[in-house]
Amino acid sequence: MESDKYFNSDLGKIYYAINGQGPPVVLLHATPRSSNSFRKLSSYLSKRYQVISIDTFGFGKSDDIPKGITIPLLAKEKVKLLKSITLKDITIFGLHTGNKIATEISLSAPSLIKNLIVCGMTHSIILDKDKRSRAIKELIESDALSKVKMTQEEILERKRSAKSMEIIYEANYNYDLSLNISKVLSNTLILELLIPEEAHFGNQSKDLSNMCINGSFKTLYGSDRYFLEQDYITLGNNITQYIEKNNN
Repeated sequence: MESDKYFNSDLGKIYYAINGQGPPVVLLHATPRSSNSFRKLSSYLSKRYQVISIDTFGFGKSDDIPKGITIPLLAKEKVKLLKSITLKDITIFGLHTGNKIATEISLSAPSLIKNLIVCGMTHSIILDKDKRSRAIKELIESDALSKVKMTQEEILERKRSAKSMEIIYEANYNYDLSLNISKVLSNTLILELLIPEEAHFGNQSKDLSNMCINGSFKTLYGSDRYFLEQDYITLGNNITQYIEKNNN
């Protein structure tokens, strides 16, 4: 059974949920969602693992996001949370903005993290941050992302987190993913979610994995919404396979 908890950090309260028992798996959500977007994936993974889903400041049930926040500061507070529940040999999974925070946690607290899974649609893992920003702008202007029907829950989460989005997107843009991931010591999987509208960007997971010390990559075909809401079992199985592979 999932239990709701709060951690009192230096920047405010951080909400997190724990589900299941076993080796720890930490889930960090995309913008503008919350840990609730992982409810199906968390339930599936909790059959084998202790799943910890965390709300970033400004989203879900965590306190408001401080102005001028950076990815390293967000990671620092989450590291304190993870240490407070005495976890070790963690597999950390980050989706979109969450993959930047997960990378920074892996870099700054290598003794805690065994496996890093950087997951996202193609635009979110483009190496060069300026190209990544242009790709996102292109998708918005082309109306490609609006073709994917949002759930009522996602619409409500977007409305609740509207004031946080500019702050978190600035932090996201300013974070050099390729530079920082190249220094991560843990096992690292780049899990790219590919949709036809992003195919012209080219496959990014191989390039990013080549930057890693212990990197590998895989491509799944479908959007983040698809894998969170409909085919969470495939996503969960890929996470499980990667964990078990590195346990042998």
